[in-house]
Amino acid sequence: EMTLFLFFLLTWFRDAIRLQAAPETAERIANTDLEKNLRRFVDGYPEADYLRIVDEIQQAIAQLEDPRNLNPTLIFTNLSIKLYQLIKNK
Repeated sequence: EMTLFLFFLLTWFRDAIRLQAAPETAERIANTDLEKNLRRFVDGYPEADYLRIVDEIQQAIAQLEDPRNLNPTLIFTNLSIKLYQLIKNK
């Protein structure tokens, strides 16, 4: 379930990248039903580092899939802090 949540989050931020780069090409986003919310998000956080956000989420997915990781809560906590900083561009 955690990995699935991260894949949904990854899709959201990939769509945000597409909308930020080319707002007029909304038909290329995966979450077409959430386009209005995505646009508000991108407009609300224009300085967010979406590329690094996607990278951080991909790293968290890889960490969750690693059988040596015994504490997924720590992975999510770490990711949450990083996402906050990257969205607020701090």
